Amino acid sequence: MSKYKNTSVKGSYTIEASLIFPLVLYIIISLIYLGFYLHDIGKVQAIVDECQFRSKGYIAKEVDLNTGSISYSNYMGRSIFYPIDNNFKSKEGQIKNYINTKSKDKLFISSISNIEAKVSPYSIKLKVVLNFKFPFKSLETFFRGSEKSIIESREKLHNPTDFLRGFQVSYDLIEKVDVINKVTSKLNEIVGALK
Repeated sequence: MSKYKNTSVKGSYTIEASLIFPLVLYIIISLIYLGFYLHDIGKVQAIVDECQFRSKGYIAKEVDLNTGSISYSNYMGRSIFYPIDNNFKSKEGQIKNYINTKSKDKLFISSISNIEAKVSPYSIKLKVVLNFKFPFKSLETFFRGSEKSIIESREKLHNPTDFLRGFQVSYDLIEKVDVINKVTSKLNEIVGALK
């Protein structure tokens, strides 16, 4: 008697496996790249949100972007014309540099192609464009259909201390000008006569 049983294996298993294996491999690779994709989107969104938070202090109170410490000499040395005579272009450049340094070597399958920062005394707008690199063109269509993703953030600034400083200076200036005092007293007489 022979040692081995006479068993037969059907060749259809091999053919079915060869048809299914590429699909399974594609799904596994897609899931891995989905994790990388979501990581990069989340990482850049977190960096933009942190930059937005730090930029509010940077614009309103001269807080250092990297350390978060306030420079009281710079803050107190600002004039009441700060919204007009400030160099916001240099601040935009520093905000862009902050995003670049925070995201350097932390992204898996993407790179930042463009950073826009628009700063005014009353608002901050940030826009970051990510370019993704996928190994297969079919993966690119699986993720949004393109290789670009845009992350935007907008924030309005409200600085009541600067408003109060400007109001106090204006009020003190008005009290010292005689012509304005005469005009306001005439207006008070006219309003009193109308009552």
